[in-house]
Formats: sequence, C-alpha cells, structure tokens
Amino acid sequence: SRVRNAMKMMGGEVDQAERKAIQEEMKTADETLSEEMAYFLNDDEDIADWKFYEKTMAERMTISGFEQALAQSGESLAEGVDRDLVEIMHDEKSNFKFSNDLNDENKMDTSAARFSEENIALFKSDLEALDAQIAARASEILNATQLDQFLKNQSQMRQLKESQINMAAQMFNGKKN
Repeated sequence: SRVRNAMKMMGGEVDQAERKAIQEEMKTADETLSEEMAYFLNDDEDIADWKFYEKTMAERMTISGFEQALAQSGESLAEGVDRDLVEIMHDEKSNFKFSNDLNDENKMDTSAARFSEENIALFKSDLEALDAQIAARASEILNATQLDQFLKNQSQMRQLKESQINMAAQMFNGKKN
C-alpha cells in the first residue's frame, strides 16, 4: 500500500487534496504500526532496539554491502563493528545540517523547484561532506584495508543516491540535470 501510494503521488496522478489525504493515510499507518509494535514488544529496551532498526535501514544495507565486499577480499569485521558503523552513520546523518530537504525520504514534494539544479548541486556537496565526517569516525575503528574498502563503498552509495536524485529531477522537471 505504501509503495502504491508513493508511486501514485510521484506519477502526478493526484491533485493536492488527494496528495494530502494519501500523506495522512501513510502517517496514520506508521503510527498504528508503532503502537502495535510497542504493545507486542512490551519492553522499553526492545522497543528502542526496534525503533533504531527501523530508522537505520539504509545504513544497515550499506554496511551489509560493505561486509560483502570485505569478504570477497578475505577481510572481515570484528564482532560488533558492523553495529558501531551503523550507529556512526546514523548519528552523523541525524546531526548533519543539509542545505535543503532532498535528503528527507518522507517528503512527498515533487515540485520542479525542489529538484532544481542548484538544490541538486547542494545535495551532492552535502553528501560528500557527510561521507567525509562518517569516514573520519570510521577510520578510528577500521584497519587500513577495511577503511579503503569502506571509502570505495561510500563512493558507490553516494553515486547511487546522486543517480536517484538525477532521475527524480528528470521525472519532475522534464529535463536532465
């Protein structure tokens, strides 16, 4: 349902009133899920772990890809380092002051102004700055070989995010950025 609604909104098939109704429906569904999980887990520590798990999906996927690349080169992370990296990435991203809202995955604004060339350039610059902050902290817990692979993985993920933003800009602006 969430994917269908997001695609509907991005496809331009809805007017402003429908868009607002869909956003409210999605917000209510998220709140209901949170309430049900809190009831199911019934433990503050478990609830906190679940909320962290939910908030760090992108970071966990990134670290999973990093670990796979490491394994191909015969390297692995010490116990708990994967969690430490996820926490570093989440912490830095949460505290980073983006120049615009292109990083807000929950924002449904598909206006051409939001995806302007200037906003995209600022977003790309922000991603590089954020990755540099994350890499600086990661360098404290990774060896040289691991750090080299981590930096390569960061670059690949940054390029993927940039491609996604460029595709969105093409879709919403009708032009290539």
